[in-house]
Amino acid sequence: MQQHELKSAPGSRRPAKRIGRGNASGHGTYATKGLKGQKARTGNDLRIGFEGGQMALSARLARKRGFTNKWRIEYEWVNVGQLSRASTSGAVTPQSLAAAGLINRPHLPVKVLGDGQLDKPLTVSAHAFTASARQKIEAAGGRVEQLAGHATERVSRLEAEAMARIETAEAARVEAAEVARAAAAKDEQPPADAEAVAKIARAAAAKDEQPPADAEAVAKIARAAAAKDEQPPADTEAVAKIARAAAAKDEQPPAEAEPAARADGEEQA
Repeated sequence: MQQHELKSAPGSRRPAKRIGRGNASGHGTYATKGLKGQKARTGNDLRIGFEGGQMALSARLARKRGFTNKWRIEYEWVNVGQLSRASTSGAVTPQSLAAAGLINRPHLPVKVLGDGQLDKPLTVSAHAFTASARQKIEAAGGRVEQLAGHATERVSRLEAEAMARIETAEAARVEAAEVARAAAAKDEQPPADAEAVAKIARAAAAKDEQPPADAEAVAKIARAAAAKDEQPPADTEAVAKIARAAAAKDEQPPAEAEPAARADGEEQA
């Protein structure tokens, strides 16, 4: 067979479609482009994803794709089948791997993967091992030494930061509970002298006249006695009279309630 006798496989080379060469061909006037429109014009650039000029879907969603994993650790990796090239007297370290050209960035932690086979015992020191790599190294009579480095330090730092945030939140919660308990305990204390109010009530009842007492103080004393589950120290009817009188007059009582009660008692005697 000569070179000029070579032929292409049947059907692999088809003649080009001739358009715009007369209606007899079937591809004449409109040249397979239809009636008008953007696709019928020359120089159209309707690439994939084009939406007529509006912002394409790929651009609208681009900012919403993916996330940044703060726990990600970038390793320099090497396979089990390459360890023999970096062994020095039966030991493999990140320094020997860098010297052998198996890793390019020795400042990163090293991870050993399980591809390939190992035919001699080696002591391999690295920051991380896959399960298959560990199994193959130990099956060959060697052992693995996991180093503490960048990965371990970063995980420990992130865990410490998380624990610090939890402890801060717990301390704030305990402090808020203490403040709430202190406020509740303060509200249980009666805001006035119960004995003085009782004297005023008895003096007013004896003279059968309206006492100049503060209805709010009486109400506070009654609430405090109810909260402490104790009997109020004044006559119920007298307290009711005080409240009604203060509400009817809607005026402020005198500043010295107990001297007024004492004076009323002396006049009666």
